[in-house]
Amino acid sequence: MLEDLPAEILYLIACHLPTVNALVHLSRTSRRLHETIATDNWRIFRAFVQKQFPGAQVPGFWREAAQSLTSRSRALDKHALVGRFVYPSQATRVGSEKAIRGDRPTLGYRPALDTYETWNGSTWNDRREVLAWGAADEIFLRVKQTGSTPNEQWIIFSDLDHISSVDDICGLHLLRPSHAAYEEGTEHLIFARARGEIHRLAISIDEPSHEYKQVFETYGLGVERTDLSTGQISILAAHLSNGTIALYNTASTSQRVSEFTRLQIDPAKKTRNRYSKFLSSDLLAIGTGRIDDAITISSVTNERVSQDREISLHQVDYERLNPSAAIKSDVNAIAPLSATGQVFLAGWGDRAVRLHDLRSHKEHEMIYRDPTDDNPIYCIHPFTHNRFIVGSGGEALVKIFDLRMDRGYSYLDSKPSIRRFARPPQPPTNGGTTLTTAATTRTKAIDKLNHQLHHLSLTTTRKEVSIYLSHPAPTTYHQPRNIQNQRPYRGAIYTMSSPSPSSPTVYTGVADGVMRLDFVASDDLLHGGHGAWYAEPLALTDLVASEPHHHQQQQQQQKSRRRRYPADRILGLSGYERPDDPGASTAVVRLRTQQPFQDVTDEDIANESLTGWDRRWTKLGDFSSWRPAL
Repeated sequence: MLEDLPAEILYLIACHLPTVNALVHLSRTSRRLHETIATDNWRIFRAFVQKQFPGAQVPGFWREAAQSLTSRSRALDKHALVGRFVYPSQATRVGSEKAIRGDRPTLGYRPALDTYETWNGSTWNDRREVLAWGAADEIFLRVKQTGSTPNEQWIIFSDLDHISSVDDICGLHLLRPSHAAYEEGTEHLIFARARGEIHRLAISIDEPSHEYKQVFETYGLGVERTDLSTGQISILAAHLSNGTIALYNTASTSQRVSEFTRLQIDPAKKTRNRYSKFLSSDLLAIGTGRIDDAITISSVTNERVSQDREISLHQVDYERLNPSAAIKSDVNAIAPLSATGQVFLAGWGDRAVRLHDLRSHKEHEMIYRDPTDDNPIYCIHPFTHNRFIVGSGGEALVKIFDLRMDRGYSYLDSKPSIRRFARPPQPPTNGGTTLTTAATTRTKAIDKLNHQLHHLSLTTTRKEVSIYLSHPAPTTYHQPRNIQNQRPYRGAIYTMSSPSPSSPTVYTGVADGVMRLDFVASDDLLHGGHGAWYAEPLALTDLVASEPHHHQQQQQQQKSRRRRYPADRILGLSGYERPDDPGASTAVVRLRTQQPFQDVTDEDIANESLTGWDRRWTKLGDFSSWRPAL
């Protein structure tokens, strides 16, 4: 009998179960199996998580971790996400009041963004999340506690009285608790201004105040961008205005820190270092802008740098977009896929993302390309163990790619039928014959859709998606957005960051603001007994409940010609499935749009099960538009 097996054998069985439901059902077959599976805080779920979600870094709450990670996987499979701008309702100013600007920039600021989270309680939702970004000359800092003692605090820092574009923050990094300089109750940030200033700043949270801890010398040179390695002895890389890269030891105890080395430019090559990214605590990848060594990989210590490998443009199947134009060998984005840094993604000048493995003799392993977008790649963000997200240089487009590896967990293995989500027929109120007939007809329709769903699951494959973040950012502090007379945003996605590898949230930096994308399915939020468990850490409990009803919106439109919404309201995004053929640049794609939660109907729920798209996505019409409309 199964219940007579040793616990070690049951753990091996758990590794091969496809879903959490299978593990839960197994625990309900007998008292002894339930005791074995539930022992040691449901430790058996650790085997399931480590098998189905390799690389996930989670605390010891294995049962809740399995629930959260499977929910995120379902949301990605359903293309389910909730988009909102991140904006403080109230904030404490530290440093000085709002500065006087001496110029009139024509473009919005590019947010330098960073975030992290730590677990500090006895449950999965007991966590502390820190988010910071550079908003022109200011730093927006949010510290949020969720779980049993929820709390949120906003701080805005700037100590300048008169500003111009050279005072914009072009690099920002939060020091993690593992850093040697970390202090409880204080957040340490390293930030750089374009005019050539790099500081380590300490901001006290309980009694808001600030103190400069260190200055990193640039000797009068401007700063273009920065990057920070992980670990206790983090190394700061700063791109200076003369094309060199200065490396600093952030664990230094000196108040003024000079670089321990500077990566110079070979005068014969006549180019400047374009981009750099730490692949691990001791590996640095540099996009040189050259052809023969488009990417160089170097080992870095706090004393020296030694180059290990070069990747040539000629050996990566580079696509010439215009044969008559010069080759653009720029590598504008790099992101590591492993803790060792041996496997990483790089966004090349031909709009392709290539997967590189330093353990292989080949220059690249795979190519990922979007045939519908001809904009450059601005940022790459690994998300879960089998996907990554690309930020485009135009059209406000984020593109989700599957790494085509072993996909691990899939909610499709335990996909419920439409009948589960169907609203039960209401009892008859007058006669009953008409209502009973309608209920019977509806049941037959659902059975037909279930049959179609089974057929589609056998004959079709899911395509990858691209999402437009076309809503303009709120630009005036404490001022709700007027959604009329604002043009859709068509700019770049400059940066992306997630609080942790297990988080369902991606913060995206757009011109003049930060938008958060929460990958959570609508049925997890609105159905079953765990909606609050999913919604609370994402701050969706009140927002979902207060989403205005469609009829109320119509009444508000009639009463007022100028409609205003809170700056952090839930947005209706647009998206489409990309063609399978990488060369299908002229393929017609049909746009889907999101609707408010309160407008979801039974037909939308049935369409979710039929198409795989979350119920907030409206059903495709015969003549769906290409461009998103606000």
